[in-house]
Amino acid sequence: MGHAEPIATAHCKFRSVTVAPAGQPHRRSKKAWWDMALGIYFVHQGFTPEIYKEALSKLEAAGEGSPKGRTYHVALESDGEIQVFDIWESQEDFDAFGATLVPILGELGVQLGEPMVATVHNVITG
Repeated sequence: MGHAEPIATAHCKFRSVTVAPAGQPHRRSKKAWWDMALGIYFVHQGFTPEIYKEALSKLEAAGEGSPKGRTYHVALESDGEIQVFDIWESQEDFDAFGATLVPILGELGVQLGEPMVATVHNVITG
């Protein structure tokens, strides 16, 4: 059975998705956006929901509310403190954002923990 032509290609901010006809496999010819992405997980001391909200306001005021290269941002609350999981397109984009983020968190009294950094293996939405 030969490889069928794709039915459609949808484009969004972060990736292109090609849909093959039912029952036909699709072979990716281009890398997905997450093939080189980094997942970064932060647990900081003193990062309460109130301080998180204030940090977001300060980042927005600094023009970094939606920084270049950050594709996902998830804030989790556990035991009254915020933990953050982000996906970044590159280490360089993350480092550039950190130049703004770290001073803001320090100003707000957050004790920075060492982030867990890993390459993204796969992303499933829905």
